[in-house]
Amino acid sequence: MPGPPETGPGPDHPLRRLEAVAASLRAEHDRWRAGSAERAAARGAAARRGELGPGVRELQGRVDAGLTTWAAVLDGRDRTVAAASARRHVAERLVELARLVPPADRGVRGR
Repeated sequence: MPGPPETGPGPDHPLRRLEAVAASLRAEHDRWRAGSAERAAARGAAARRGELGPGVRELQGRVDAGLTTWAAVLDGRDRTVAAASARRHVAERLVELARLVPPADRGVRGR
């Protein structure tokens, strides 16, 4: 006598667990992306008000006018003094942050 029809792997099967993890990661990524747009809008508003300094206010005005992009500021295509200053500031901040990485974690990629 044949058993019940095959319904596929159960919820504890590694494939089902992997699918659940993938779905959870997709949902988390979607939440992050939604928040990312809000954070970018808030940063833009703060820059326009001058809260991030006069150089960033100038750059935001140039971005708003379509004269540059934040990508161009960061990758060096924007050669203005304000953009060069912003790149220098970002580089200095990255060095500061790198110093905070524990020695045991330096050079570690992924998990």
